[in-house]
Amino acid sequence: MSTNIYPAVADTAEAAPLLGDDASASEILSINVSGRRFQTRAATLRRLPLSLLGDEQRRAAYRDPQSGELFFDRSSDRFAAVLHVFQSGGHVRRPPHVSPHVFLDDVRFYQLGAAVERVAQVEVAGGGQPSIQRLAKSLLLPIGAIGLIWFIALLVFAALMYWAEHEVNGYGFTYPQWMWFALATLTTVGYGDITPLTTGGKVVGSLCACFGYLTTTMLVAVVVRKLLSCGSGAAGGGGDATVPVALEEGGKGGSGDAKSAA
Repeated sequence: MSTNIYPAVADTAEAAPLLGDDASASEILSINVSGRRFQTRAATLRRLPLSLLGDEQRRAAYRDPQSGELFFDRSSDRFAAVLHVFQSGGHVRRPPHVSPHVFLDDVRFYQLGAAVERVAQVEVAGGGQPSIQRLAKSLLLPIGAIGLIWFIALLVFAALMYWAEHEVNGYGFTYPQWMWFALATLTTVGYGDITPLTTGGKVVGSLCACFGYLTTTMLVAVVVRKLLSCGSGAAGGGGDATVPVALEEGGKGGSGDAKSAA
């Protein structure tokens, strides 16, 4: 699986000292995102002190006075990717099911940094054509595999039909003609210009039709899944967008060094 890796862009303007913290480094904070709870240490959030979660004064506006936990009325699935940037040491991964537009919206809301936002904007601006290219590449393998299976099935069913129907009741169809019959049956077209007469030929023809239905259903399912993946920004398992960003270690000033992607 390929992974798009973007170079880190350090923002010196964000290298500001902390204004204080409402929790010790070892305190575990509870974050409720649309009913799904996440827990992490306060020290982990302080790695990005100028983000929404890293700044204790701004995140205090989202604290529930009754439960004492932070509450965000946003997607909990996407929040897992947001929290990952704090926990992984600075790598932002866009999940395959999240489109670049939605990813950019989360980056802006949680204020993960201008470096990450610039990369997300590039993905949104150039996300159309690359997605089509990824879709085409991802479909090559399944279509090629099913095409090979059909070709083998075509030869086998044509041979069986020729064996069962050869010169029966004056038919005398040749092997290429039975290949045409097998092709019309596999593709569920069924022109009817060639029909079996013997019991064995009818059984083989029925198996050929059922095999065609099954393989066609498999092909349609694969294409639909790839189309949905392409529409969400990651067709055919093209990989997550990985963005190394500079973190503030322990709340100290300085842009920090971006760690390379694994």
